[in-house]
Amino acid sequence: MMHLSFHKDLLNGTLIHYYATCKREAWLYSRKIHADQWDENILMGKALADIKEEQLHDFPFSNLKFDKIGKERGHYLVTEYKKSMSNPEGAKMQLLFYMWQLKSSLKLKQINGK
Repeated sequence: MMHLSFHKDLLNGTLIHYYATCKREAWLYSRKIHADQWDENILMGKALADIKEEQLHDFPFSNLKFDKIGKERGHYLVTEYKKSMSNPEGAKMQLLFYMWQLKSSLKLKQINGK
């Protein structure tokens, strides 16, 4: 069984997503060992990030960096974009983590995500 231990400042959405997807990737990421930077999926993710930078804004909060936050019908709405839904559980866990962090840190009554 693989043991993950890391400083709380390293806990972010990417690590949560990796943990839900592949414990090995999460372990590597937590030790700053990054995947093959020339992998097709990595390159596509970087291209998507470049497009996001031009058209969207990342919203940093603490050590988190989510894609979009706004208000909808009086409640905050966090949106996280993915290039595919090949891992819906990882995407869901990442979004829930962001929502939990924002709600608990900012003492929000309600926050939604998509």
